[in-house]
Amino acid sequence: MKIKLVFPFLLLWLAYFLVAVLVVSILALLVSEARAGRLNNEDYYQALWCKGELEVVLPDSTRVDCLTDDYAVEVDFADKWYNGTGQALHYALMTNRLPGLLLIVESLNDLKYVERAQQVAMRHGIRIWLVWP
Repeated sequence: MKIKLVFPFLLLWLAYFLVAVLVVSILALLVSEARAGRLNNEDYYQALWCKGELEVVLPDSTRVDCLTDDYAVEVDFADKWYNGTGQALHYALMTNRLPGLLLIVESLNDLKYVERAQQVAMRHGIRIWLVWP
C-alpha cells in the first residue's frame, strides 16, 4: 500500500518540477531577449549629457540632438559612428558651430567603433565625447 501512495506523489512532484523548469526557462529567454536590445535609448543619454538645447530643428528639417554655444552635437550609439560623423558635419555646417559627436559605449566590443570614429574625427575636426551606462 505504501508503494501505491508513493508513486502518485512522485508523479505530482515531477509535474511541479517540470513546470518550474519551464517557467524558469521562459523567464530566462525573456530576459535574454530584453538584453539583446539597447540598455537605454539615445534620448536618455542625450538628456543626461546635453547642457545646451535639445532636438533643434534646422531649416532643412533635420534635427540637431544637442546644440551648445560652440558645438552641434550628434548623439549616437558607437556602432553607428559612421552615421554620426556625417550628421555632425552637416549640423555644424547648418548652424555655423563646430561638429561634435557623443558616442554611447555599451560594451568593451564598442571600443573598436570608437577607434574608427576617432580616425575620421581627427581628419575632419570632429570632437568626440564618450558616455556609457
